[in-house]
Amino acid sequence: MTVLHLVADHLAKQANSTRRKGEGHTVLADAYGRSAFNRYYYACFLNVREFVSTIDSNWGKVKHAEVPTLLRVSVNKKIDIELKKSERIGDLTQGEYQSKKSMLLTSLDNMASTMSLAYTIRGVVDYEPEIEMIFSDGCFSINTTSVASAKGWLQTINVERAKVAKIMREVGFV
Repeated sequence: MTVLHLVADHLAKQANSTRRKGEGHTVLADAYGRSAFNRYYYACFLNVREFVSTIDSNWGKVKHAEVPTLLRVSVNKKIDIELKKSERIGDLTQGEYQSKKSMLLTSLDNMASTMSLAYTIRGVVDYEPEIEMIFSDGCFSINTTSVASAKGWLQTINVERAKVAKIMREVGFV
């Protein structure tokens, strides 16, 4: 959901410009910053949820905390079944199967790791106001995760999602 990502970009800019107004604006800058992290997370979550629901409609109701496991276990298993079918009927050699399986595992793990970090940070910004947002040189971070890193979450998800979708298309699983 790129609209949420654009909203997050705007909130990040607002956080930085508000913080530059001085110490008296720290609370408002903190709120904008936390909201930016939150929107970056939701852009990713909704993207992943939409993707997995194209594989299995029941996965469209996945709970936030379950996303990494869903990607690493259930999505992997479902696509691997199709890869094995393609190998069994001769559409893939054993080497091609192993290569695609390895790419699939790597991409799903990258997506899961990104979502796990994003979910953790979302929890911090939403439920732990005592953890301070750190502003420095036109950037900010929380719990050692920079807003620039959060901005990249969706790109990671999209790149890995495209790799998985390509494998799915190659074995006729769409």
